[in-house]
Amino acid sequence: MVKMGVSLPDDTFERLAELSSRLGYPSISSAIRDAVELFIAFRRWWLLGGPVAGTLQALVVGSRARRALARLSEVEEEYKDVIAGSLRLPLGEYVLYLLIVRGSGDRVKSLYNEVLRVQGVVAVQPSLLPVEA
Repeated sequence: MVKMGVSLPDDTFERLAELSSRLGYPSISSAIRDAVELFIAFRRWWLLGGPVAGTLQALVVGSRARRALARLSEVEEEYKDVIAGSLRLPLGEYVLYLLIVRGSGDRVKSLYNEVLRVQGVVAVQPSLLPVEA
């Protein structure tokens, strides 16, 4: 096992310590190890480009939602080869736009970048895992 040091802002460390304890981790190191494993699993697709499945979650600002959602519908049509479905969930002043995807990692990466460019989209979070072709 390799040991390493990590620098965190005080408030981040305090939140990490509290969550680690509440979730039953025996140590903060265990929680960090778990987070690193998740990071690797969820981000590996970005580099490998092989087939993936999962979701892209976009947060759309409500004041710009109409125009953004219209553009996202166009994007859905352009990427229907990798989009299995979608869901729009109003959340007060935001709309959560969920895309369920499966296909080429490179194509999904292109979709991710396209969604990120839509005006009114304030964040896009991928949750993707490599899958068998």
